[in-house]
Amino acid sequence: MDALEKTLSRAAELGADGVIVHSIRDKGTVAGGVDTFGTGGSRRVGIYQIQATAIRYVN
Repeated sequence: MDALEKTLSRAAELGADGVIVHSIRDKGTVAGGVDTFGTGGSRRVGIYQIQATAIRYVN
């Protein structure tokens, strides 16, 4: 959900009053460095593609 939060944050930076999310696609995973415990294992990081439209109300 980090990707969705980043999308909403970017829309807010643009002054959007709302966001229409058209699609969220899982593009797989990639290795993401050492694991939380620092034991040398790697963790997997999800890659997502979000298509959305930011909407701004203009009077």
